[in-house]
Amino acid sequence: MLKTLLRTTAVAAIAVASLAGTAAQSENIDISRAQAWLDGTLESYGDHDIVYDGEPIVLRATSHVSDLSESAKDTRRAFAILEKMSGGKIKVEPRFGGTVHGVKEGFEAARNGLTDTTACFTNLDAGSFPLTQGLTLPGIFPNAAVMAMVGEALAEQYFREEFERQGVAIGYTGGSTPFNFFSKSPVTNLAELEGLKVRSGSGISRDVYEALGATPVSMGSGDFYSSLQRGLVDVIATSTSAANTFRLNEVASHVTLTPINYTPLHYCFNARTMAKLPEDLREVVYDWGRQYSQVFSQEFIRKSAEYEKLFVEQGMIRHEIAPEEWVQWETRWAPLVDAWIAEGEERGLPARQLVADMRELAAKYGAMSYDDLMRMAIDSPVEGVAAFAN
Repeated sequence: MLKTLLRTTAVAAIAVASLAGTAAQSENIDISRAQAWLDGTLESYGDHDIVYDGEPIVLRATSHVSDLSESAKDTRRAFAILEKMSGGKIKVEPRFGGTVHGVKEGFEAARNGLTDTTACFTNLDAGSFPLTQGLTLPGIFPNAAVMAMVGEALAEQYFREEFERQGVAIGYTGGSTPFNFFSKSPVTNLAELEGLKVRSGSGISRDVYEALGATPVSMGSGDFYSSLQRGLVDVIATSTSAANTFRLNEVASHVTLTPINYTPLHYCFNARTMAKLPEDLREVVYDWGRQYSQVFSQEFIRKSAEYEKLFVEQGMIRHEIAPEEWVQWETRWAPLVDAWIAEGEERGLPARQLVADMRELAAKYGAMSYDDLMRMAIDSPVEGVAAFAN
């Protein structure tokens, strides 16, 4: 009885903290240090003694995002910072729009030398990254920036080997904001969610929606608008940024904030390319990755909040789930975490310790401001994320 009471109390505390954090993100986001980093105006990008005096080394970058997208713009700015940090000795030539390869071919392209750096999204091949998928478990992290920092801090112990088996090196871990519920009718409790057709991804997210009583429906992002408009689904679960990209604000009249879990967006390097770089430049690339991990994640949070505000101004009704109701949601998906741990342990994976470590670091980093996280990424970057440095 006491154990049950303690568990319920703990879940309630997590629920209140999680939802309070979401409200704070929406109303008061200060990522000025991350923005200054992108602008190139930061007073320090770390201490790097560049001794390489040869010609600038050119790295090829490829991406599936549109050349005209905000993501492409920010990526170019980030590569300009890499050039700045290297004293002009590293230049990056990006190609966007999937003109070289698709997003699903990221690992293959980086491994085979078709590119030097690209997106390597583990959710597209979850079976090859069983431990990395732990970062997507529900109820662990308060926001995307904390998830990214935890992912980096635990990379050497748990995740790096899974990337190395694919023949690539982790470049940086980006964090995406959680999937919110976009719908035509309010969805603020389990009773309203019961039986609704919810657009879902695969893996853990799909299992979560089933546990909540919904009917998951798989579909590509290009079908979001028409599916909700025509009533083929009742809810589109997606990030606020994606909702803006695919114009869900034109067909959805309600958005419910559902900070269930977060998706790691990894970007990788060709391991051979990194090995060929002079040691001082390898260190620069490594440190740049630790810094951009936070910039990427914090910018994702800021832009999502801006889109959310825009949607409300346009007439969309914004809902936050009541803390006492959120406890019921947490209770529904808690067995999924236990099942994930049990399955991992049966396979000989350190799943239980991974979850314990993630929770411990989530509490530590969750108590830090975005500015503190950014300072940490610059002044004391975590070691061991990739083998080409440290």
